[in-house]
Amino acid sequence: MELHILYALYYNKHISRKQFIILRRRMRSRKAAVLEEDAWREQSFDLDDYSDKECRAYFRFKREALFQLLEAFGIPDVVRTPSRDSATGLEALCIVLRRLAYPNRWLEMRKMFGRSHSSLNRLFYATLRVIDRSSKVLKTWDHSWLKEDDFEIYADSIAAKGGPGVIRDVFAFIDGTARPICRPIFYQRQMFSGHKRIHCTKWQSVVLPNGLILNLYGGQRGSMHDSRLLNESKILEELHEKQAGFVRKYVLYGDSGYAKKNGILHKSHSRIEIRLSKAKDQNTLMSKLRQSVEWCFKEVVTKFAFVDFRKQMKLYEKPVNRIYRVAVLLTNCHNCLYPNQTSRYFDLEPPSLFEYLSCSQED
Repeated sequence: MELHILYALYYNKHISRKQFIILRRRMRSRKAAVLEEDAWREQSFDLDDYSDKECRAYFRFKREALFQLLEAFGIPDVVRTPSRDSATGLEALCIVLRRLAYPNRWLEMRKMFGRSHSSLNRLFYATLRVIDRSSKVLKTWDHSWLKEDDFEIYADSIAAKGGPGVIRDVFAFIDGTARPICRPIFYQRQMFSGHKRIHCTKWQSVVLPNGLILNLYGGQRGSMHDSRLLNESKILEELHEKQAGFVRKYVLYGDSGYAKKNGILHKSHSRIEIRLSKAKDQNTLMSKLRQSVEWCFKEVVTKFAFVDFRKQMKLYEKPVNRIYRVAVLLTNCHNCLYPNQTSRYFDLEPPSLFEYLSCSQED
């Protein structure tokens, strides 16, 4: 309906004043939406329009690193969805990185990429599945950069940083974290953590002194204890198999939430044990070193803050576990390109990007 026809109907008293106001507001809002839609459709994404500084702010990686990620993840030249949306691999990767970098809305992103919010949504999840194929590096111990000599280097770097009195055979640190989610429709009691007082999913990470999250297991219910998460992950059995034939046996170090087992240690908390030994000084030294696990957890939610926005983490509407798993994988890739706080603290360089993802490319 044209605006002059609406005025004619009002002056001829075919519609009331209330109806006239409602219809005029609808027409103006519809016209504004059409103008806005035409405005963002005229734009198209071009990476050359962004400097390295802007790329670091929007996508967390420099422009050159984006092409390296494109090759390392094996993202195809053209990404297509079942709804016939298509985008170049570089644009699809940038959509994922921009979405995860900060909890922004599709409405804000469509001005950058020149696409509707529904198209952006479909391309995001399609590319997320492609990147998630490389996440098996977070589950395996079969890495070219993790041999017996590397175990020794990691253990010696921790011992050198802690000084005399630390445990000499610790090569990595283990800890659990709770990722907040929106209150689910079903199984609210199981997903609720009485310790954190939130609905969440539980994750377990093994962090190396070079800043990499070596092993990631989780997505379990929030009420699960860290010790049970350790038993279900079978990580100690995998570590034992990895060290078969090693001259020196190495262990993980965790907090007191874990039981002392063959392959994992934690601080001494028995009064008798502390009095009869130098365990008190050892606890102080190892606790400072174990903080590197928390630094890596901080890196994930700082670099990719979308995973920390609980209102968007809807368990039965979105692949929450996949989103966090990909965020951890991208954080490791970011560490390979730009060494993080943990890597600088222990003075250890992580492997290169392609060396880190080499086992994920082997079929």
